[in-house]
Amino acid sequence: MTIALEERIRRLESHEEIRRLKAHYAYLCDTGADADRYLELFTEDGAWIGDHGFGEHRGTEALRRFYADSAGRMSWAFHVIVAPHIELSEDGNSAKVRWYLWQPSTVNGRGDHWVSGWYDDTMRIEDGRWKFAEMRLRFATIAPFDAGWSAAQFGPFAASAAS
Repeated sequence: MTIALEERIRRLESHEEIRRLKAHYAYLCDTGADADRYLELFTEDGAWIGDHGFGEHRGTEALRRFYADSAGRMSWAFHVIVAPHIELSEDGNSAKVRWYLWQPSTVNGRGDHWVSGWYDDTMRIEDGRWKFAEMRLRFATIAPFDAGWSAAQFGPFAASAAS
C-alpha cells in the first residue's frame, strides 16, 4: 500500500513537531520557567509520572504544583534528551515516544548529581497542537557526581554495573 504524498508529509511534520515539543519542555526545565508555562505543553488531563519517589501528577492543578515545587528539588539541571523513537498512531493524531535522558544537575541539599533514564511519552493532538498526554520518566541513574554514575543505577543496567 502506497501512502499518499500529503499523508507522508503530514506524518513527517508530526515527527518534527513532537521533537520541538520535547526540546521546548527541556528548555523550560533548564531555565526555571514559571509553572504555568509547562501547562501549555500538556493536555487538560495530562500527567507527569516518575519512579523512585517522584510520584504521579495528573491534571492541571497537580501539574502546576509539581512544576512550582521543582525549584525546591533541583536548583540547576541541564536536560540532554536524545534518540527519539516515535510511533505515530495509524490516524496520526497520537503518538508513543521513547527518549533517552542524560542530565547533570544540582539536587538541593545533596549536591551535584548525574541523572539518566528514559522518558516514555504519550502525546496527542489537542486544539490543533501536539501535547503531552502522559510523560513517564524511568530513572536509570541518580548518582552523586563525585561517586560517578555507577554509584546508583536502576533498571536493566543495574545488574551489569555491579559485576
